Amino acid sequence: MAERLHDLTDLLRAAESERVRGLAATPTDAPLRHAHAALRRARTRRAVLGVGGAAAAVAVLVAGAVAWTPPAAVPPAGPVPTPAGTPSAGASVPGLPPLRQATEEEVRGAPDGSMLVMWSQSTWADVTPHLPIGDAHLLLLRPDGEVLQVAPAPQGAGLVLAWDRAAATAAILPLGESTGGVPVVDLLTGRVVGTADEQLTDDVVSPDGSQQAWRTDATLRVRTPDGVLVHDLPARGCRPVVWVDAAQLLLDCPALDPVTLDLTRQPGATTVLVDAATGAVTQHRHVPAGEDRPVELVVRTQDGRAVVALAPAGDVPRAEPCRTRLGTADGLDVAPLGEVPPARLHPGGATTAGDRLLVAGSTGCEEGARSGVWALDLVTGAVEVLLPPTVGSDAPIGLVDVTPGR
Repeated sequence: MAERLHDLTDLLRAAESERVRGLAATPTDAPLRHAHAALRRARTRRAVLGVGGAAAAVAVLVAGAVAWTPPAAVPPAGPVPTPAGTPSAGASVPGLPPLRQATEEEVRGAPDGSMLVMWSQSTWADVTPHLPIGDAHLLLLRPDGEVLQVAPAPQGAGLVLAWDRAAATAAILPLGESTGGVPVVDLLTGRVVGTADEQLTDDVVSPDGSQQAWRTDATLRVRTPDGVLVHDLPARGCRPVVWVDAAQLLLDCPALDPVTLDLTRQPGATTVLVDAATGAVTQHRHVPAGEDRPVELVVRTQDGRAVVALAPAGDVPRAEPCRTRLGTADGLDVAPLGEVPPARLHPGGATTAGDRLLVAGSTGCEEGARSGVWALDLVTGAVEVLLPPTVGSDAPIGLVDVTPGR
C-alpha cells in the first residue's frame, strides 16, 4: 500500500505545480481529479473494521509534511448534544436546504442502503498538497435522500474505505504515507481511535466472501480458504468481472476464436465462464462490436442478483470504460436494468435499499467531472438525484468519495 500512496503523493505535488501555474491562466482541476481517481480505481473494500492500538501508534504524513490529526475544533471527549433539526455550520450542498447535524442515534442507526460521503467544501483553487481535498466533511446520505452533517473530516483525509454503522466509526485513508494500518475515526468526535486492516485491492470477491479472484499478466488466481489456485487465462487481456455463482467466474476478454479461443484481433469481445476450481472454460459467447457486455460488478442486491456495469464491446478504452448502463448478470446472460446519469461509476460506491439502487459517480468521462449520487428504482427504472454534483469553478468540489455502511 505504501508504494501506491507514494505514487499518489507525487501526483499531488505535480497537481500543486499545475494549480500554481493555472492561477495565472485558466484554472484546471484535472491533475487533482486524476490523483483521486487513480486511488479510487485501485480500491475495493476487503476487511472487517477492527480497532487496534492507540491513536499514537498511527503515523501518517501527507505530502511529507502534515500529520494526520483531527480538526482543532473537535472536542476531546464525547459528542456535544445537538438538537434534532438544528442546521449545521459545516458543509453546504448546492441545491439542497441547509443540512442539519445528525444525532448519535441517527449515526448509529443509519438504515440499510445509507452511505457515508466525503464532501469537500473547498474549490479546486483552494486545495494544496497539504490539504489535497481542502475543507472536508463527512455526510450521512440516507436511502430516502435525506442528507445530514456528521463530522468534520480529519486533515489530510482522502478516501472512506469502510464504515461500521453500529460502532459509528469509519476507516479513512489519508492521502500520504501510512504505517500501522488505516486510521479509524470516531464519527461522533472526529478523533482517530485506532487502525483497521483495510487494503487497496482489485480482487473480485465471491458472493459469500470466502473466495477472491484476480489476474496477473497471463494467469487467473483464486484465493480459497485452503490456499491460492493458479490457472492459465484463456488469453492475455482477459480479466475477472464477477462471480456468477459460488463456483464460476465471468471473464471479460478480447475477441477470441469461437473454437480455439485464440486471440483474433477482430472487433468485439468475448465473455467467458470458467470453473474457479479448475480454470476450465465452461461457456463462452462472442459479443459483437457495439453490443453491451459486463465490465464490472457494481453491487449485489438484497436478493443476491449481481448488478454489473455494461459497456459496448470495442467502442471504449478497455482499461477504463465509460459506464452509463446497468444490468444483472446470470451466467452469460445479461438483463438490462436501465441507465443512470453517472458516466463513470465510483468503484465500491453503490448499495441497495429494497427496490432502490443507489450509485455514486461522475457526470463525465474526463478526470475533471464532478460527482453525485443517484437512485435507480429497480422496478420502474425511474431515476432520482439524491446528492447533486456541484457546477462551476466557484462551486465546492463536492463529493470526493462514498462508501455504504455495513
